[in-house]
Amino acid sequence: MSGGRRRHRGCDRLTQLPVDIVVEIVHHLAPIDLLHLARTDKTLRGFLLSRTSEPLWRTARKNVEGLPTCPQHMSEPAYANLAFGNQCHKCAKSGIKSALWPLSVRYCPTCKPTMIVKCQNECIYGDTCDDAVIPHAHDRTLEAHYHHLPDAVWMEKKGMKLSKKQREARKTMTREIMEHAAECEAWQQNLANLRRIELCELRERAIDEIEEKLREMGYGEDLDYIASRGASDEVNDILYEHADWVWTRKEKLTEKVWQRIRPYFISLVENIRQRRVREETLQVVTQRCDIFLSLYRHWWAEQDDRNVIPPWNEALWRDAVVDILLRPNDVEVTPDDFEPLQAYFTEWAVQWRERRDNELRKIVSDSSEFMGKIPEDVDPLYLAAAVFDCDGCRNGMGYTHMLPPLYPSILVHRCLCMPYLGSEASDNPICHAIEVIAVTGGQPFCHQRWDPRRLCIGKLHRRAVDIIKACEKDPITTTQTDMDELDVWFWCETCDKAGISDAREVMRWRDTFHHAATHDFMGDADAYLPPKWSVMSGPIVNQIKEFERAAAPHFEQEWMAETSTDWYSCTHCEMSELGLPELRDHITTEHSIPQTNIGPRDYHIHADSELYKPRPIHLLRPRPLEALSSREKRLLDNSKAFICEF
Repeated sequence: MSGGRRRHRGCDRLTQLPVDIVVEIVHHLAPIDLLHLARTDKTLRGFLLSRTSEPLWRTARKNVEGLPTCPQHMSEPAYANLAFGNQCHKCAKSGIKSALWPLSVRYCPTCKPTMIVKCQNECIYGDTCDDAVIPHAHDRTLEAHYHHLPDAVWMEKKGMKLSKKQREARKTMTREIMEHAAECEAWQQNLANLRRIELCELRERAIDEIEEKLREMGYGEDLDYIASRGASDEVNDILYEHADWVWTRKEKLTEKVWQRIRPYFISLVENIRQRRVREETLQVVTQRCDIFLSLYRHWWAEQDDRNVIPPWNEALWRDAVVDILLRPNDVEVTPDDFEPLQAYFTEWAVQWRERRDNELRKIVSDSSEFMGKIPEDVDPLYLAAAVFDCDGCRNGMGYTHMLPPLYPSILVHRCLCMPYLGSEASDNPICHAIEVIAVTGGQPFCHQRWDPRRLCIGKLHRRAVDIIKACEKDPITTTQTDMDELDVWFWCETCDKAGISDAREVMRWRDTFHHAATHDFMGDADAYLPPKWSVMSGPIVNQIKEFERAAAPHFEQEWMAETSTDWYSCTHCEMSELGLPELRDHITTEHSIPQTNIGPRDYHIHADSELYKPRPIHLLRPRPLEALSSREKRLLDNSKAFICEF
């Protein structure tokens, strides 16, 4: 009660002030301030809403830059309420941001449908709602316009009774209202743009303050890491993006606000720190891997049988190597740290092969084809029939990726270092470093630990059995060496039409796998004819051997000139999976070795090429030259075909 009297007496004193003092006070107020004053006390409200106070409102309005003058059809207080109020003009609900300037009203979503008449093609009141006589507001699509319901009702009752002079006067007033509304809408839009800019500047200042606080807390290196990853303003971009989740745009970064959002931003930069440390560790470990691999490659290039030596990604996992690779990031690692390990490379290679051999033996011995059948004095891996199918090769693109090599080359088969289905990703920096090196060298998939789970005994084993049985040998005891020493050549009855053809392709037993693969690739699914093998032996074998020696240089030259193969790798760096011509250019360009000086120690042909270098000999029965096909003539010219009786 006493509080109410105090407010009343205060308002009385304000109204009793001299007019010039009140005007001077109003000079420093905006219309919104007068609206607030008018709502604080009945006496003050009566004073401010009286006609004598119009000059006060006019003075306050002039304090708002860009605000259009008060329209003739509104009082200054009503205009101030329309421009700066936020209450519905019907139900007084607050929080209504947008005004309908042409209609001089502000309605909430609930009241608007009852107070606004929507017109599209025809007015709901027939022809009475002439938008030239009463104001209208457009919707956003400009496909419809709206009239204020009181205007529409007035138009229905009195509009058609207007004289021509009255109608013209009404049109003039409506035109002035619409023009003034357009000015107000432009002012409001400009005000919104300025507010948007102000909020952005407020946010940017707050972000700068946040960054400064984080740097004071010791996170400067992590923030610099973000900036080094891209544009210089990326730090602000990240903080700005995440700031939307923790405080509103309208808040200044006070100490109270900072204490509230501080845990969130600390969590953010802690995650950034973890990422920075991971990437720095990856970079350091990758550099150390390169140092070790330069030594390992040099040793590897000097070895005679590279196809039974652990690939570079396997060598990196030796415990002694890992200990050096994972030293703290600030510890310098040089080639001298790895130098003592070179004395163990040969021993490591022997140990690695022993372990891998045992895993491969288990696959052979546990298969249904060999289980319990192999004599104790026979090593399963050296059996000619111990040929592995590879799930990775079988799912490759095209038949040229369907033949894994025989043992022992299978030890370094590429698919065995590819990710296997179900393999878990590792956070170990060595894994990631190996991946980086592999991708750089053109091997984006061949960088995992050696894993034989892709291998099994299956289709290729059965084909080897067919070859061995064609020689009347026992697949359970016949070794690869036994097959190599046989003085026989094989030919395919399926291709030679049971021996009645005038041409016959003969080959060694290892080349039969490639020939059978062409049956898989070229055969029609509905009429597939598998290869059927016969043996050529006797005196003609000596003649075929002579043909083989004559054809060997041509096969070798053709193979070395082939650009579509990807079997070659550089022994000086990680570059691999190139054709020999392309690789020779790489060696000259990147390692400054002249083409004439490039030798076998500078490059390596991968063991996976073993079954992709067939050297079949084509035998042609004697007949006139013009009877030969163009292909047969070409084979003769390249010393791959010979005329003889067979």
